[in-house]
Amino acid sequence: MRILGLTILCCALLYAVLVTVLYLRQDVLLFDARSDYQPPASLGLADAQEVRIATPDGEQLMAWYRPPDPGQPTLLFFHGKGGTISERPRRFAFYAAHGLGILFVEYRGYGASSGTASEAGFMIDAQASYDFLRGKGVAANDIVLVGESLGTGVAVMLAARVPSAALLLEAPYSSVVDVAADRYWYVPVRRLVRHEFNALGAIGNVHVPVLFQHGTLDESVPIGFSRKLFEAANEPKVFVEIPGANHMIFNEETWAREIDFLNAKAGFNIPAAP
Repeated sequence: MRILGLTILCCALLYAVLVTVLYLRQDVLLFDARSDYQPPASLGLADAQEVRIATPDGEQLMAWYRPPDPGQPTLLFFHGKGGTISERPRRFAFYAAHGLGILFVEYRGYGASSGTASEAGFMIDAQASYDFLRGKGVAANDIVLVGESLGTGVAVMLAARVPSAALLLEAPYSSVVDVAADRYWYVPVRRLVRHEFNALGAIGNVHVPVLFQHGTLDESVPIGFSRKLFEAANEPKVFVEIPGANHMIFNEETWAREIDFLNAKAGFNIPAAP
């Protein structure tokens, strides 16, 4: 009995250590806040303007901006947990080739932006970026919110707060808590997570066309969490399953579907790329 008691005690201590480590390291696991940054000109993006966006709480965000061609919408893009805007020149070039306005904003704590990454901070950044576009004279019904992976939660929660034209989601999730609880099922995640990114709680307040795209073999964010969010979303909405695809669906095929969706569901007339 003494040996059994000691074994149980050791297991309990090891479990407590595991839970503590996961709790203390959750920001590292959720945010891959790299500091590397390359200006757009060095990446071949001649029409991307580097701009600085000041937030109400004193941070300075690096962003890339391209004004829209006449009559075209502007896409406000929020990237995923990894990398920086400097690692997404193909996306910027694709949108630019269609004459779209573009704002790629770098979250606080990432790249050349100041501050420390957090859910609350990201939402301040998102609102400041939206306000930047409005200050540039972009009408609310010409702003399209685009989210990639972690950024889909930011895009959904912003769409629930401000008027926009449409919402485009690539590999979205219902909440970070849901995904974490599935991955770390052996830990009381729902009591420990500090950054919930509760898209499910916000999607009901979104009343614009929404496009969902998700790979059927996504292991980072299983497609079931995307379907859960889709079921709670208002019409009009479209769900695109990409057979055999993993989490990395961020490519020209995905972006081309977004152009088609905006023309079909949001009333735009975006031309084909030259």
